[in-house]
Amino acid sequence: MDIREYLSPERVSTRILLQAKSLAKGNDEYAECMKHSVILGFEEARKELGGKLPDISKQTYKITIKKFDEWIRQKNNS
Repeated sequence: MDIREYLSPERVSTRILLQAKSLAKGNDEYAECMKHSVILGFEEARKELGGKLPDISKQTYKITIKKFDEWIRQKNNS
């Protein structure tokens, strides 16, 4: 795998979600909290970068939030 694939929005978003699930230790009740933390992290990154994220970060954010929403939907349907 080359570095572009490793750092693609899809792959990075998957690693973010897997890390969040790992921190939740199987307790899906933490899904909303983890999602909120990721949102705050992206907001802080945006501020540090002068108010605007690069396009690749915006794509990563969008995909990541979709994955969190799916996790939350699955939790709520259980």
